[in-house]
Amino acid sequence: MLYRAHSCTLRTVAFTALLLGVALPGVGLQKPDTQPGRFPVKVNEKWGFIDLSGKMIIPAVYDKVMKFYEGFGAAQIGDKWGFLNPEGEMVIEARFEKVFSFSEGLAAVKIGGKWGYIDNTGKMVIEPRFAYTWGFGEGLAYVSIDEPSRYIDGYIDKTGKMVFTVDGIGSTFSEGLAAIIQSPDSPDKNFKHFYVNHWGKRAFHGNFDSVGDFSEGLAAVSKSDKTGYINPAGKLVIPFRTRGAWGAFSEGLAVVTIRRRGRAAALYIDKTGTEAIQGDFVHADPFSEGLAAVLLRVGETTARTTKIPGAVVTEIIADLKYGYIDKTGSVVIPPQFTKADQFYGGLAFVCLDSTAAFDPLELHLPCGYIDRTGKHVWEPSQ
Repeated sequence: MLYRAHSCTLRTVAFTALLLGVALPGVGLQKPDTQPGRFPVKVNEKWGFIDLSGKMIIPAVYDKVMKFYEGFGAAQIGDKWGFLNPEGEMVIEARFEKVFSFSEGLAAVKIGGKWGYIDNTGKMVIEPRFAYTWGFGEGLAYVSIDEPSRYIDGYIDKTGKMVFTVDGIGSTFSEGLAAIIQSPDSPDKNFKHFYVNHWGKRAFHGNFDSVGDFSEGLAAVSKSDKTGYINPAGKLVIPFRTRGAWGAFSEGLAVVTIRRRGRAAALYIDKTGTEAIQGDFVHADPFSEGLAAVLLRVGETTARTTKIPGAVVTEIIADLKYGYIDKTGSVVIPPQFTKADQFYGGLAFVCLDSTAAFDPLELHLPCGYIDRTGKHVWEPSQ
């Protein structure tokens, strides 16, 4: 879902919030490459990459890394970012303050406090002049230019030309449309959401309270505290129901949250809106490679008291664990994980309980990778 920003500060928060949905660990707005089979791991506070078998293929010598996209993996050395090839060679020098992963042959990079774009040789092809930006999608990228008295928001092509401007913060194009959060400077002050096409025109009449990106021909939208799904023509395909966290379709199913027996419950619906998989899911993630991570109740809620300098802290510990289900709803990997990511390229990143006595921020979770049978190919480590 998109979020509204009402000021320069909240604009920054909105962009940060849009990035929080990325997978563990790494940054990006698109799905990672399933090839060349490089998976980030942390060893002694440094990051490297393993292959599908769990073999260390790129040594853990980097301060941070991002997953591979379009054959390049971003890596940080000190306070600068560059890009690795699948063999682990730094083929694009670490000289950027921040980066996004490659998308459609270009990567957004920040230098001198502004964002621009490089090609896969490292050449700056769109000079840094943007305050905010996303990766390219369908030949266009959202950018925001910070003028002295206002922001200019719009979409550029791969030459850097502004194709059209928009009245608000935009998302990446998917299936011909991009979602827009209306500018706080708009005359009606209602902060509605809508969609535009490749020419910058509203795709159809109507505003919504929140919108999602199109996926598999549908997008979740909310209006008057109810949520449903529309097609790219703006037609309501799945009727509005009680508002909740309704996700994008993936592999023919979408996660929706409803109220059941007095509490929130997650389940999966198909493209007719029919409940396809039900279960006692506290939380559920989209399907990927035929499996989905779900959060299940496995025991009673307990309390733990810990002494820390100057205080005694009581933690309430809910006995909830992630496992994985298949499309029949059967649990195929038993619930045992504190965190669990989607499968990509045959592996999923998972974390076990913290090894620290008091770790409310979960800074000491041992994490590793499992295969589709639930076997660890990289044993959990901090």
